[in-house]
Amino acid sequence: MLIRVRYREGAYDMVKEYFLANLIASGRISRFRRTDGWVEIGRDPVRRHPAPRRIYTGPERRDPITHRPLETLIRIGGQVYRPCFSGRPGSE
Repeated sequence: MLIRVRYREGAYDMVKEYFLANLIASGRISRFRRTDGWVEIGRDPVRRHPAPRRIYTGPERRDPITHRPLETLIRIGGQVYRPCFSGRPGSE
């Protein structure tokens, strides 16, 4: 969906709705149009967007290439098995 905006310099534009939060946060626009009229940034209520998610910097525990928690062989009833990571026996 396209939203009509007015930049601080006075120019008007149509932007995709997912650009609107960035334009508001950067202070580049002075107003945008809702279905019920124009919204003035700094005067009218504007929905707050959630804070960006923090990037996880710890070890990757889901990747079987970098982390194999079952690397040891398994003994069942005298037979030795290698763990299967795909969920199907013999498809590793």
